[in-house]
Amino acid sequence: MDGILPGTVDDLRATRSKTHQGLQEVFEQWQREKKSFKEKFAAEKAAYGHGLVQMYVEDCLKRGQMAVMMMRGQIPPLNDILPSRTENLVKNLEFMFQQEVGKDLGNAKLVEFSSQAQSTKSHSISSPLLCMRR
Repeated sequence: MDGILPGTVDDLRATRSKTHQGLQEVFEQWQREKKSFKEKFAAEKAAYGHGLVQMYVEDCLKRGQMAVMMMRGQIPPLNDILPSRTENLVKNLEFMFQQEVGKDLGNAKLVEFSSQAQSTKSHSISSPLLCMRR
């Protein structure tokens, strides 16, 4: 045993390949567009918010599926049990907002933070946020 979970190396290679392809496509798109850096930055920032919310919603759905799996006596994969980077990021943002302005206002600030994602026709983070309450 070498300490690497089965499939991890292949997953990393696939992720690296997808990332490279995605960056190449974005770069080519930027070359075709006649937008200023400020316009491109605003679009990328909005897409980041959209992606963050979308990944968080998917993580919350996985949590629900894990509960069903465990009730059936199945053991979920380790990568699904451990918090994802997205979950960690959202929980850290939530903590920082709550520390700054209090719990109630902190949650409102987190929803406000995700509002740029709503403008890109994404889900609101307010509902999925509730699935991570402990």
